[in-house]
Amino acid sequence: MFQIETQKNSRIIKLQINENKNKLLLRQRIECQLRKYQICIQCAACDSICKQGAIKTTEGHYHVDAERCVHCMDCIASKHLGGCLINEILQQ
Repeated sequence: MFQIETQKNSRIIKLQINENKNKLLLRQRIECQLRKYQICIQCAACDSICKQGAIKTTEGHYHVDAERCVHCMDCIASKHLGGCLINEILQQ
């Protein structure tokens, strides 16, 4: 569906979307997750939004458990700008 490419010691992330349907929406949601990962302050808002318990913000990391995630997208829905409370505050 898509590929993400990074290089060690680089801040550049390359995203290639192979899916033709809903390409813009997929791009926005991937960017949202990357942004959440980068600015995470471990407020645990994401943890409480996820009904499956797939998101954990512990030990200095934001992590999505692929085994538990059912791709409901509640964590990146329009409930909060960009899917993140801190991102909403930073956008103001």
